[in-house]
Amino acid sequence: MKYTLEVKEKDNGELYVEFPDELLKTLDWKENDELTWKDLGDGSFSLTKVCNNTETKGAISSITKDIAIDNEIINKGIAEMKSYFGCGEPVYSKIKIVESICLFISKWKYKLTGGLYFKTKYFIQRLTRGYDDLDKWNAAWFIARKTIPVLTDMRNSFHGTSIKWHREDRFGNIVELTHDEVYNSDEVPESFTEDEWRSILDEIIYGFRFVLDLDKDIEFNESEYNKNLNKHKRGLKLFSIYFMNLWD
Repeated sequence: MKYTLEVKEKDNGELYVEFPDELLKTLDWKENDELTWKDLGDGSFSLTKVCNNTETKGAISSITKDIAIDNEIINKGIAEMKSYFGCGEPVYSKIKIVESICLFISKWKYKLTGGLYFKTKYFIQRLTRGYDDLDKWNAAWFIARKTIPVLTDMRNSFHGTSIKWHREDRFGNIVELTHDEVYNSDEVPESFTEDEWRSILDEIIYGFRFVLDLDKDIEFNESEYNKNLNKHKRGLKLFSIYFMNLWD
């Protein structure tokens, strides 16, 4: 890069040039840096920063360290592949079909050996305790998956409805009623109509279905997501209020 600077003179007659801060920042020059001065023979001069050996060694050391880390990651990845597929050293070949065949064989070896072991293990767990270790990985999904069919069957066929244990304020928020508010007189407490109770069950069901929709990676825009999230929270709140009334 070319830059024109004004040559200034001190009181003692010594000449000097002053580098602007912007130029120093661009060239990454700092105080005490060593520069080489070269006369180009046309009235201009070339200035070049002399590299510091310590900095260079530090940079090389850093690069070497990064390479060592990369090799460690690669070796770890190979070890995980061997553990996952249950096979020997992975096969690398210039003939890609050889790699493809070896990968195919290793996958089926896993399915017929390791895969069979876990499938059998999970089957026995579901048979003896009703759930397997995978269900604990996402308990919310497991609970939702088990609850929705029962509530859907109840929603489609019931013989009675629940007493009203909530009301809505002027903003549409759910307010749970106390025992005294429900039984505030000698009259029979108010119950839902069939359509009202069916609507309550629909809201409760969606409270659980929202969890499954998220697990399916269904895409929502931000506005739609917030709307469905509020419906989810409302459904679970109704579930907590009417939990003891979910019988028929």
